[in-house]
Amino acid sequence: PGPLARLSAGQLALETGVPAPTVQKLVSRLSAAGLLHSTRGVGGGIRLARPPAAITLADIVEAVEGPIAV
Repeated sequence: PGPLARLSAGQLALETGVPAPTVQKLVSRLSAAGLLHSTRGVGGGIRLARPPAAITLADIVEAVEGPIAV
């Protein structure tokens, strides 16, 4: 799938080899940080909120771990 395609949490777990409960937790955190859009129901799924090039590693780490201390 392309970078802006919608995937279900189950599909994402299968594609990455990450356990489904972990995927759900990460999706929740990344969605709260505005990095993913998550839509429930038929036709729903998970997709990037912006182009991949506009998402930095720091954005992801901060979403998952909290603010980065320098």
